[in-house]
Amino acid sequence: MKVVMYMAVTPNGMVARENDDTSFVLPGDWLLFIKKAKSTGNMIVGHKTFNVIVNEGELKRFRGVRIVVMTHNKTGKRGHNQVSFASGPREALSILKKEGFSQALVAGGGASNAAFMQNGLVDEIFLDVEPAVFTKGKRLFDGPNFEAKLKLLWARKISKSEVQLRYRVLGRSR
Repeated sequence: MKVVMYMAVTPNGMVARENDDTSFVLPGDWLLFIKKAKSTGNMIVGHKTFNVIVNEGELKRFRGVRIVVMTHNKTGKRGHNQVSFASGPREALSILKKEGFSQALVAGGGASNAAFMQNGLVDEIFLDVEPAVFTKGKRLFDGPNFEAKLKLLWARKISKSEVQLRYRVLGRSR
């Protein structure tokens, strides 16, 4: 299964402020992300990211997108036909593979991103670089130590002040 990570990020590697606020992400970028999620048909997120989506009333924008939430505490968690819960990256991918998906979209947060990278499960990374910087917040990768080499496939301007970078992850192992 091809695994693609897609994140909006500041030039200094932040994906959210300390309080999980992502208001620095420009509206056009959100539309690109939603389009990518709908074309993939699924997305894998951490429990904090999922809570932000739900609490901000954004779940309706992902209608038709299969969502797998990574959480270590599945006690009492029940999804509906759109949402399932997994304890880690391999279980999340297994759920999607059983449902016939050939590609998975990993969409954060930092701990989930790091878990996928540490396990060598990511094929490509899309980074939408936003025109903002701050020093206290959530990092693109947060958690276990890992290293990965990337190859830039392309870069494109997506607005007057944003660029999108697409990388292939090199030398990954499963």
